[in-house]
Amino acid sequence: MKFEVTLLSGESRGTVTARRSGLVTAFEYIGPMCTSPMRLLMLRPAGALSVGIPAPRDGEAYLYRRLSRAAMGGADLTGEIKFVLTDVSEDYSALSLKSSEPVPKEAPPETPPETEPEPEPEAAPVMEPAHTEEPAPAPEPEEEPAPEPEDKPAPPVPGEWAPEPDPGRHFEDPVLRECSAGAADVLCRREGGDTLLAFPYSPSKPFPLIPAFRLGAAAVINRADYIVFRVREGRVV
Repeated sequence: MKFEVTLLSGESRGTVTARRSGLVTAFEYIGPMCTSPMRLLMLRPAGALSVGIPAPRDGEAYLYRRLSRAAMGGADLTGEIKFVLTDVSEDYSALSLKSSEPVPKEAPPETPPETEPEPEPEAAPVMEPAHTEEPAPAPEPEEEPAPEPEDKPAPPVPGEWAPEPDPGRHFEDPVLRECSAGAADVLCRREGGDTLLAFPYSPSKPFPLIPAFRLGAAAVINRADYIVFRVREGRVV
């Protein structure tokens, strides 16, 4: 099934294709690049569901995400649904299909014609105070849906690179946890009290951890290119 994706203002921003396979639904989004990281939401009358954060790929924004029925809170692709993009810093907990619909403007009441008033003397101009922008509120940590039962990955071995099937467990930031949820072939090792996470890098493929890309360091491991991040107590340092 293919759906149109828009901003909350109604501007079209690409399409998302949803395919159901057993207990898992795969979402594939393709759209134009935005000036800041955006989050793909599925809006229902009952509320909003975060599908994921698109990443750059070949000059476009791209996202591929598989969600289980438990992760989707029992939601399906029938009934009234809508896909929108919002800034990753915005709180979407109060959004729903109904709250995202534009409110129609009421026509102003008609007023009877009046006689032309006498001109009033011009008032002295009023100096308006300088406008200062208030800092945007920090995003609140979002609650992640309960994951399906799975084997807990083994802790990394100090000094040795080992596969890390769940790199998101090392991050405190909910955005970084969500970005790294679908990453594949990630390596991990311990160095002192820090955890090193190596994400595979290719110019022709989307990089999952794009919000923290500038904090990583390029490295070659086993003749392959990686971007390595040093994580200390859940934060990238």
